[in-house]
Amino acid sequence: MNDGHRAIEAWLRERSIVEVECIVPDLAGVPRGKILPTDKFIEGLAGGQHRLPKNVLVHTLTGDFPPPGAVSIDVSDGDFVLEPDPATLALVPWYDEPTAQVIADCVLRGGGHSPFYSRRVLASLLEKFGGRG
Repeated sequence: MNDGHRAIEAWLRERSIVEVECIVPDLAGVPRGKILPTDKFIEGLAGGQHRLPKNVLVHTLTGDFPPPGAVSIDVSDGDFVLEPDPATLALVPWYDEPTAQVIADCVLRGGGHSPFYSRRVLASLLEKFGGRG
C-alpha cells in the first residue's frame, strides 16, 4: 500500500466511513463507478483490485454504446484498474450513514491511462498549453 492509499485509509477510519463511492467521469462527464463497503474498498487498494470495464468511459448520455467505428474501443475490452485520487476524497452529505466519494483514475493493466479518460485528456491539454506559456 502506498502513501496515498494509507492517507485514504486514515481519512476513512477517522470519520467512521461506512461506504465509499469510487467514481470515474466518462467522456460526457457522467459519473460512473461503484460503491463499496469501506473495509472492502481499503482491502482492494493494495492490490489494484478495484476495476471497471474499459467501455464504461464511452457510453453515450443515454447509457448506450456508440455506433460501431465511432470510437476505437471494443465494447468487449477488459477492465482498467481504479486508482483513487486522495485529493478528491470528500464526505457525501445526503446519506444517513457516513459515506465518502473519491474520483479514481483509470489505469490500464500495462500502465498508462485510457485515451478516453476525461481527466487524462484534460491533463494532457493543460500540459500542451503550459508548454506554450
